[in-house]
Amino acid sequence: MRVYVPLTLTAAAAALSGGSVAAGPVHAVTPALRGWYPGEEIEELELAALTDAAQTSLVRLAAERASRGDAVEGGLASRARRVVLAADAAVLQPFHAQPLRVLTADEEELPEAVDGPVPGRATTLSVVVLAADLPWHAVVSVHVDEEDAEPDVAAAVAALLDGPGAPPSSDGRSFADPDEVRHAVEDAEACDLLWYAPSEVAGLLEDLAGP
Repeated sequence: MRVYVPLTLTAAAAALSGGSVAAGPVHAVTPALRGWYPGEEIEELELAALTDAAQTSLVRLAAERASRGDAVEGGLASRARRVVLAADAAVLQPFHAQPLRVLTADEEELPEAVDGPVPGRATTLSVVVLAADLPWHAVVSVHVDEEDAEPDVAAAVAALLDGPGAPPSSDGRSFADPDEVRHAVEDAEACDLLWYAPSEVAGLLEDLAGP
C-alpha cells in the first residue's frame, strides 16, 4: 500500500539520519477516500491523498514554528517548505502482521494534527496509521516545495498560527476570518511539489541547510 507521510524539512532530515519514519498517522487511498471521489482513477485518488498529506505538513510546519518561536535563524528550520514522503508500507508486512490500521473520521483517537487546516475541508478520509516505524528504504519518492513557493507556504503557516481567535501578528496581519485562512492555505496548495528520488534527498537537505 502506498502511503504519503507528511513531514517538515527538519523531520525529514531526522528520518534520513535515523533510517526510519516514526509510526503514526499518514495518508493513503482508503475506502473512505474512494467513496468521497467515486469513479476516480487511482492516479487521481493518490493525488488526493498526497494533497491531504501536504496540508498536514503545513500543520506540522506551523507547530514547529510555534514551538521554536524566533529562536532559530537560518538552516532547515527557517525554510517554509512542505515535505511529503511517498512510501510502500507493504515492506512492513513480513515483520508485522498489521502494519496499517485504517481510521474513520469519527474515531476519538484520531489526532487533531491530521485535520485539514482549510476550514470546512477535512483530510481525515485518507488517514491510516503506521503501526510500526517505516524504514527509509521503503521510501520511493520525496516531494518538496520549490523555492518560489516559500512565500505562499510561509503565508499559509502564518495564517494557521494567527488563525481565528489569535491576536494580530507583529506586522498587523490578522486571520480572524476563516475564509482568509482557507484562501492562504489554498494559495500554498496551488504550488506544485517537486519530485525527488530518495537518493537525492541528502544533497537537497544539505543545500537547503546552507553553510
